[in-house]
Amino acid sequence: MKSEQWKWVNIAKGIGIILVFLGHFNVPDTLRAEIYTFHIPLFFFLSGVVFNGHKPINRFLGDEAKRMIVPYYCWAFFYFVLFKLLVQIVRGQSVNIGKDVYTYLTMGRKDTIWFLSALLCVQVMAYIYLRWVKNNKALFMFFALLLFSICYLFFYRRGLCNFWMNADAAMMALPFFALGYNYRYYRTDIEVKLLHGGWAYWLLCITLFLANIGLGYMNYQLTGVQVDMFHNSYGNPFLMLLSACSGIAAVVLLSYRLNVRWIAYVGKNSMIYFVAHQRFYTVVDPYVLRILGIYIKNTLLLQWINAVVMVIASILLFSLINAVLSHIPAMAFMFGIKPNRSSK
Repeated sequence: MKSEQWKWVNIAKGIGIILVFLGHFNVPDTLRAEIYTFHIPLFFFLSGVVFNGHKPINRFLGDEAKRMIVPYYCWAFFYFVLFKLLVQIVRGQSVNIGKDVYTYLTMGRKDTIWFLSALLCVQVMAYIYLRWVKNNKALFMFFALLLFSICYLFFYRRGLCNFWMNADAAMMALPFFALGYNYRYYRTDIEVKLLHGGWAYWLLCITLFLANIGLGYMNYQLTGVQVDMFHNSYGNPFLMLLSACSGIAAVVLLSYRLNVRWIAYVGKNSMIYFVAHQRFYTVVDPYVLRILGIYIKNTLLLQWINAVVMVIASILLFSLINAVLSHIPAMAFMFGIKPNRSSK
């Protein structure tokens, strides 16, 4: 990730973070439905791109504990104490302490940190399988699609979901991770063929975005279901895969040509933006609306104003928090933040 040739990954992750913000903030329902067709699959794809399946097992387990498990439980404790206990008690809301503790301990479907446990499960499955098949990338892709099909047919269609560590969501996400892992090894050939074009390059990018919109809309029209991995909503799995892959490909192409430093910064430090933004929004947004005198349902324009204000506020706030915590090694370690080199 230190090389310039991987800079596009941070750009793509930064775009993904903005999409996650918009998906959780107050935007028109049609835009939210479109974002949900591919924004979480995008993160699984990018994780596959940078995944190293050749590590010794002791190093792999150590890295996963440092990068995923420790941050997960630290964020879970932060969420539970600050929001589940303090905020809800202040608001006079009931708190089911036993259920919340159980869900956090088993890395269940809870808050935005569900993604960390699902990604951890995906990476463990990928590591085990790649070592078994000796890094055969084609077999890995086949295995991922097979697990995806089994999960959909035998679990979701029977109402069996929300497993420990979000293993069900991990199986549904594995094809995107495997696709990213394969892209890592074949991207040079793809770049040579695509990235030196002019108008044809942008035409392809637009076509892919339109394909994502069209396939997502078709999925909704045929099934009446909007895609949402958190809520186990996929509609037609074949159309879901095609729609998500089209959106991912469009973002990847865009990220090669988009050289914006603050987007790259957000993508490089995506942990805090991804995990913390939703609670910030639920607490702060009502006060922002009250101060600005904006009533969400009034007009489409005011919806957009509110969403843009919240996106900018979130990026500024969490960039500041990230910069501060990165200088405190213990806090950076606990919350999965990249430490500032000068603080080491």
